[in-house]
Amino acid sequence: MPVEEETRSDTLTPGAPVVLLPNVVVDADAEPVLRIEPRLRARRIELRRAARRQRRRIIAALCAVVAVLGGGIASLYSPLLSVGNIEVSGAYHLSAEQVARSSGIKRGDRMFDLDVAAARRRLSRLSWVYSVRIERQWPRSVRIRVTERSPLATVETHDGHRLVVATGGVITGPASGLDIGLPAVTVEGLVPRVGARLEGAQAAAVEMVGVLPASIAARATAVSVNAAGEVVVGLAPRGEIWFGTPEHLDRKFSNAETLLSGGVVLDCLRRIDVRIPSAAVLSRGC
Repeated sequence: MPVEEETRSDTLTPGAPVVLLPNVVVDADAEPVLRIEPRLRARRIELRRAARRQRRRIIAALCAVVAVLGGGIASLYSPLLSVGNIEVSGAYHLSAEQVARSSGIKRGDRMFDLDVAAARRRLSRLSWVYSVRIERQWPRSVRIRVTERSPLATVETHDGHRLVVATGGVITGPASGLDIGLPAVTVEGLVPRVGARLEGAQAAAVEMVGVLPASIAARATAVSVNAAGEVVVGLAPRGEIWFGTPEHLDRKFSNAETLLSGGVVLDCLRRIDVRIPSAAVLSRGC
């Protein structure tokens, strides 16, 4: 009997279609199609949507930041943030206009771009200025606060004008009505000019003159300071007080006031010498 040959699936030629059911043909070389469980599919879709929403939020935030920065930069250059008012306080011998002009700050300058340090340096060069403070008052004002040097005495120039000597021994400028009561000082070796500065012992001596007791200053007719910084105060109608250098001021002033108020006849007074506070000497001329 003829032997029927058994057909085996593992002997099929690669790439040949496989017949599983009638009218169904499967390509053995095709990629398998995997079915995704519905819940996993829904979760994947939701993650993609969330990622898109996050990207849109980030883009919107970046656009907002760019808009704010652009608006801020534009506003800095806007006339709404430029200097419109300059306030000056503390100036007496200097005018407000002179202070504002010397600062270099002008109306219309950008508030954010002001070089406050440079303005402060320029004002510090003015002889009357002891210290200065500059503040921005947003949105459009600048405040300049000046502290002037304290006037101590006056010195006479070669043409007869009087200049003020202020704290620090600085000759600050012409004497005005504010300086009428200041003592007139002659300083040995000084050529008076605005901006000049006394040094060392002479500067300290003028500081002493500036704090003379009222009872002595009211009688003073002239004050001289020599090269060593020794002070001599001339009195009316005659006589003088030798104070010497500015050490032990309180005792020297006290001794001089005591001697002047002790029934001394000023018409006969020649000299009160308090250079040595513990050994004050009074001499008469008649």
